[in-house]
Amino acid sequence: MDAGLARNAHVNVGERLHLYLPDGTKAAPLVVATYGRGMGLSELTMSRADLATHVTSAFDTELWTKGGTTAGLAPLGTVLDRDGYSAAQSLDRELNAWANAVMAAVLGGFAAVAAGNTLVMTVLARRRELGTLRLIGSTRQQILRMIRWEALLVALAGIALGTAIAVATLVPMTNGLTGQGPYIPPVVYGAFAGGILLLGLTAVTVRPGRRCAGRHWTNDRDTTHPGRGRAPRPNRPRGADRQGGTAVRGTPRGRRPRVRARGRDADQIAAAWLHDSVEDDALSEQWLTGAALTPRTKAIVRAVTKRTGEGQEAYARRILVTPGALLVKQADLAHNADPQRLAVLDEPTRKRLTEKYARMHALLGLEQGS
Repeated sequence: MDAGLARNAHVNVGERLHLYLPDGTKAAPLVVATYGRGMGLSELTMSRADLATHVTSAFDTELWTKGGTTAGLAPLGTVLDRDGYSAAQSLDRELNAWANAVMAAVLGGFAAVAAGNTLVMTVLARRRELGTLRLIGSTRQQILRMIRWEALLVALAGIALGTAIAVATLVPMTNGLTGQGPYIPPVVYGAFAGGILLLGLTAVTVRPGRRCAGRHWTNDRDTTHPGRGRAPRPNRPRGADRQGGTAVRGTPRGRRPRVRARGRDADQIAAAWLHDSVEDDALSEQWLTGAALTPRTKAIVRAVTKRTGEGQEAYARRILVTPGALLVKQADLAHNADPQRLAVLDEPTRKRLTEKYARMHALLGLEQGS
């Protein structure tokens, strides 16, 4: 019997192996020898005379002979010499190997498509967060580099996890079948790992990453700095100013230099970029709560974000009691009251907004035009 089977059955040479024959008859043959590579021969070899009466068909499937001629053996069936028999066995193994390779390729293709779709959807689901990074000053290359590093870490984690699962299942199985551990060709494993890394990096950077990090988040009139601008406002026509619905083009880019000129505070600069997006519902309060921003930045954003139905007096009081918010609002007012920006408005709207900005200056204790 096969040495691996003998080891698993805890039977040694000279002992009896208790088993059931093909027709269900109990038997206890004596083990006279063990041999390796039982998968290439058979796990159990018994006398033909002992088995013939316990099988459905007692006809032999193969006859191995020594000596004789092809003509003399031809009436018994197909005659093969040693080389011919080995070639036939090799062909069977090659067909099995080809079928296994095709099955593995199909399963691997499905897995690759599923993994690629997951990575793509993960990036697309974060469009708002990536757009916010663009709004607060991150460059396109910085965002793409961040996405590539994330994809690389995910791919490496997947390779490590997949390898661990494969080893945990293959080692016990191959040890039970052959008494040896599995053989993993280094070249094949390296090709799979390299393919996974290439798939992960390609899936997130070729299309979705570039789309989210590129001009998708820009103002279509911003030709001075391509790739930079503000997020589209979903709840009103693109380009409509929140103060009355008048079509006035403007972006936070005009506020950031004014904030820098008044203090060069990173928290205030970030708040200047973000507060319009929160106020216009391009970014939600829930997003702001969970965003990776400093508490001071969040406090300033909430302070300078005017709430629906809120009076100017209450709005001004909240700005005055929030440290750092006054400077951001001052820059906001300077940007909104820019004569070039107001010049494109009709006379009634320009007059209404000028009076509104003048009143806010007074409530905040600022000089007009500061």
